[in-house]
Amino acid sequence: MAIVGAGPAGLTCAYFLAKMGYKTTVYEAQPLGGGMLGIAVPEFRLPRYVIEEEIDYIKNCGVDILYDSPIDATHTVNDLLSEGFRAVFIAPGAQASMRTGIPGEEEELAGVYYGLKFLTDVRTGADIRLQGKVIVIGGGNVAIDAARTALRVGAGDVQIFYRRTREEMPAWEKDIEEALEEGIVLNLHWAPKRILHHNGKVTGMEFVQSQTKYDDDGRARLSVDDKTVQRVDAEAVIISIGQAPDVSFLSRDSQIERSLWGSLEVNANTLATNIPGIFSGGDFITGPSTVIQAIASGRRAAIAINKYIHGDASRVEIIDEKTAMPSEAGLALEDETAKDQARVDVDLEKPEDRVKDFREVEKGYAQNDEAHREAKRCLRCDLERERREL
Repeated sequence: MAIVGAGPAGLTCAYFLAKMGYKTTVYEAQPLGGGMLGIAVPEFRLPRYVIEEEIDYIKNCGVDILYDSPIDATHTVNDLLSEGFRAVFIAPGAQASMRTGIPGEEEELAGVYYGLKFLTDVRTGADIRLQGKVIVIGGGNVAIDAARTALRVGAGDVQIFYRRTREEMPAWEKDIEEALEEGIVLNLHWAPKRILHHNGKVTGMEFVQSQTKYDDDGRARLSVDDKTVQRVDAEAVIISIGQAPDVSFLSRDSQIERSLWGSLEVNANTLATNIPGIFSGGDFITGPSTVIQAIASGRRAAIAINKYIHGDASRVEIIDEKTAMPSEAGLALEDETAKDQARVDVDLEKPEDRVKDFREVEKGYAQNDEAHREAKRCLRCDLERERREL
């Protein structure tokens, strides 16, 4: 079996295929694995050694990972099938940064960065040093990570500009709070108008005031006031308004059916494309999503591929394999755990210290009883289902 991409979806698929007894090879264009987790999520959120331990375990299960081995116009998905692979799972993720289309962006200016590439360059050791004021455009997790990383590579003042409300920001509230603690300024209701520049270098940005309005059907739309303009000077601008799949490597595989939004068309249950033996999943199909959804996609693909090999046309089902918790484990559920319980806060490094480097921000639970209390709370995730049934 061949897997394209060593991210969460690809590695998960490879792991389960290997456990089924298949010889599995993963092709990864980057020099390291983990996908977005390995090349974009900053060290202060996810240390590299954690990813390496997981990848080593998967390799020890019999998975071969070929780094610096892109699948592109010179070595295509069709070539993999011709080389004897019985099936291919395409899971390169969504790693192409979206553009705003505002004036100045097309100038290829010094000082303009894109969130995902900026994070990738910093994490893979590129010599990036910022100074002065830095503007970050966007409200997602990548934008928050980019802003916090900018502080750690020399920026003196980092400000995020988002065109909607804080409640509409797709970034996790926890990460927004940590960014604010570190001194990052959040400017809401401002949409980018144009990038200011001089002699090929960024000098700032212009924004127009914006707000979310709702029509009679309750659908949200963005409204801008072109008369209310704000000019902000800056030495660098980081654009982070979203990611999308990059399908350019599939140019010679034109017989694979594309979806309306540019990715691949797959069967929702089996993740199979219109070409027998070719499957696809993860963020490459759904767009940017959560890690656990990518992992679930990889497992679903492994089951589907196994069924395909054996000529089994039945529906793909992922069986709940959780086992009962033994009472001697010390985490037995008690009556009072049937009530809502607040999350047990994790100790964090002090903001004034953690912005100096890329040390992990979360220090973990200080005492064992804190970990036990949180574990008991997590074991009652079934409460949400019970509430829905009521």
